[in-house]
Order: sequence, then structure tokens, then C-alpha cells
Amino acid sequence: MPNPTSSSGSKLSAISGNASQTILKAPPLPKSLPAHYKREWQALIRHLMGQNAWLPEKASVVEIFLLNVRLIRDAQERMDADGGLITPEGKTHPGSALIARHTGTATKLAAALGLGKDKLAAVTPSKPAKPAASTWSA
Repeated sequence: MPNPTSSSGSKLSAISGNASQTILKAPPLPKSLPAHYKREWQALIRHLMGQNAWLPEKASVVEIFLLNVRLIRDAQERMDADGGLITPEGKTHPGSALIARHTGTATKLAAALGLGKDKLAAVTPSKPAKPAASTWSA
């Protein structure tokens, strides 16, 4: 079976809507990812495109990143279905080890893709229009 993320299958194409706007199209979703991951696949690649960090060779890194995210989510769902982190026998659920392992891998892959925490937009809390009177304020 040919690699779905090979350079011939992952060429980036641009569709011109009009002179002022160009819509970039992501390569097709790899067969290793379920169909419901298509939006995340496209969003990640478009994010990389917007950062001028996209290369077709990065498709396999994005694919492996999403596979790790999938494994983390599957392990969490299994743990939730089984009653949580601690099994009825009082032992740690095996899914917790999978989550720890794949979270570390996903974090490293995210950093390789430029998706690290220092690359995300900072969220600033909104201040209330009129601060409430408090006994703690100076």
C-alpha cells in the first residue's frame, strides 16, 4: 500500500477565490486517521500554512501527532468507561500509562511542528467594568 503522506500525495494546492483572498487547501486525510479527524487535520495544516511553516514533508509528523492524540483520547474514554483512574481492584488503570506515554510524544511532536505553548496566543482575563467593593482591597 502506498504511503498516504508521500510527497506525491501530499502536495499543497492553492485555490484562488479572488485577487485579495487565497484559500489554501490541505492534503487529503491519511488513511491511518479516522474520518472524524479530518477537521483537525485540516486545521493543523492550515495553522502551519498561516505561520509559513508548512512543508509537504511535515504531513507525516502531523499524522503521527494526531495518532497520538487519538490514542490519548481512546485511553481516556476507556478509563472513564471503566470507572476512572483506579480500578475496582485498587490498581492504577493501564490507560493512565498510555496517556502519560503518548502525551509526552504528542508534546514533543507539537513542539517540532511549532505548536508549543509559547506559540499559542496568550489569553488575558477580562476585567469587570466596575470592581466590586472588597474588604481585601487596599
